[in-house]
Amino acid sequence: MTQQGGPPARHVRGLGLALFALAALALLTPLASEQATARVGLLLVLAGLLEVYDGFRRARDVDARAALSSGLVTVLIGGVCSTPPPS
Repeated sequence: MTQQGGPPARHVRGLGLALFALAALALLTPLASEQATARVGLLLVLAGLLEVYDGFRRARDVDARAALSSGLVTVLIGGVCSTPPPS
């Protein structure tokens, strides 16, 4: 079963579940550790890369650019969060 002009519904559902799992891990990480910033940064980088991947699959150029730009911003924020502060 496919959506009209889009990827198979199973693929979309899998990507949504992966992003939901990353969001749940990002919410629970600060409860498990005091050094949570680096872990949250890594999770943000992974979520941003999934967004960029999804952007390449978009049919319309406007949608693809929006997904790519938001994914790159998420990757940058994750990179900033995962770098240790200067001593």
